[in-house]
Amino acid sequence: MIQRSTHNTLAFLILCFLIAASCSNGDSSGIVFKDGFASIPIDIDAPRQNLADFIESVEIIQLEETPNSLLGDVMEYERIGKSIVLRNFNTNSVIQFTEEGKYVSSFSKSGNGPQEYSFILSFWVEGNSVFIYDSPNGRVQEYDIQGNYKSSTRITQSAINSIISKSGKFYLSTIRPIDGVHRFYTIILDSEGNPIDMQIPYEYGKLIINGWGYSDFALVEGELMHHYANNDTLYIQRNDQFEPYMSFDFGDNWAWKGVGEIESMEDFDEVRRQEGKVNTIAPIVSPDQVYLSYLHDGATPSVLIDLKTGKSATIRGGYQSEFRPIKYEAGQLVFVANSTVLADFVNSLNSSQVNYLGDASL
Repeated sequence: MIQRSTHNTLAFLILCFLIAASCSNGDSSGIVFKDGFASIPIDIDAPRQNLADFIESVEIIQLEETPNSLLGDVMEYERIGKSIVLRNFNTNSVIQFTEEGKYVSSFSKSGNGPQEYSFILSFWVEGNSVFIYDSPNGRVQEYDIQGNYKSSTRITQSAINSIISKSGKFYLSTIRPIDGVHRFYTIILDSEGNPIDMQIPYEYGKLIINGWGYSDFALVEGELMHHYANNDTLYIQRNDQFEPYMSFDFGDNWAWKGVGEIESMEDFDEVRRQEGKVNTIAPIVSPDQVYLSYLHDGATPSVLIDLKTGKSATIRGGYQSEFRPIKYEAGQLVFVANSTVLADFVNSLNSSQVNYLGDASL
């Protein structure tokens, strides 16, 4: 699903205020809430609508490109104060922009030295620090926003998909049995990298993953959440424990329904090749809305869900490699788009709905 850009395009962040209350595919009884858990039915045959029909307003930020900030695909970004911080896959670097998209600075510490990293598998921000999971060297490197080295933590566990820190602990996501025996999606480490807990148990492992490029972990208004792409359930941390938060019910259209252990690529492909089935999903959540993308018969529709009314709408082309939803921020769903699709998107809206920040323009 994720394709690397092979041509030079301009990158934009698009902050969309979506009116999910106007969704029309569902009704107020569609979602079942019980004890802090939501079961959300998904109709893959629902009519597909245009994203523009649910947009109240957008703000467009152009990320300035300089010789030090040439970007490929922007997969994620973070904020430190009023700065936008993102990683650059092309140069294995971290780049800082103003909140209006002006280039500020960048740093790259490529190498195998004690204060360097060889590859950025996971990237996140906590407080005023930039954290980088240097997977080949098995460690988390901490820097300030200017790239000054602050600390290093050795990570001895293997088979990690992604990692994040919160309140002095590290949370590692894994899809293989821990120590060859224990089946848990999350390992929790103390500040020195020592394992202290295992959470989110599973019965059967799916040893191969279809990835969307999203981290398995996300902080949503301070709440830590975990989602594995081949799982229909999203987990939230409450009282230091991960528990089910919401499940997306595809019924018999869920490819993994009734499937046991996956031991080989052949097993995995057999599940994926089931005609008409959904085998991988990517939910982006806020307290009020969910924007769920899923893979179905080669297409990637999205479902916009209003958690207050239970209504939903299926969006055609709601996820594209050139127009990709990233996260909710201050009630707005943020997309990253490149210049090849921006004009068509803007032209689908009324001019009064569009606000360009900084030097951004069509």
